[in-house]
Amino acid sequence: MYTLCMRIAPVIKLADAERDVLKSIAKSRRQPVRLVQRANIVLLAERGLENIDIAQRLHVSLPLVGRWRRHYAEKGFAGIEKMERGRPESRKRTLRWFKPLSQKRHKKRRPGKRIGAKIRIESL
Repeated sequence: MYTLCMRIAPVIKLADAERDVLKSIAKSRRQPVRLVQRANIVLLAERGLENIDIAQRLHVSLPLVGRWRRHYAEKGFAGIEKMERGRPESRKRTLRWFKPLSQKRHKKRRPGKRIGAKIRIESL
């Protein structure tokens, strides 16, 4: 017998203060567009709408709605603020790519030596 394993979107419950902050962000024209979009996702999720309905209303993708709904449920307001992008920088990787200045070898460019010509540089 097969059982269906459906993912259920986390329920969002907001306190009055949180709701007020999110509403002010959602109406703001000075906030970054992405933050406004995330605030709208959370406000619609709190009303009880499903992810697909929120995605259609806001004209965004379904995975985007699920991601920000989950982030808010896990971390609160900090979950929808600016997120770091890309792979985190590791110390080993940084040390491997960059040598201290004392270990670098500097070569002087001498194009004349390469072709066998003698070049004399005169000061002006």
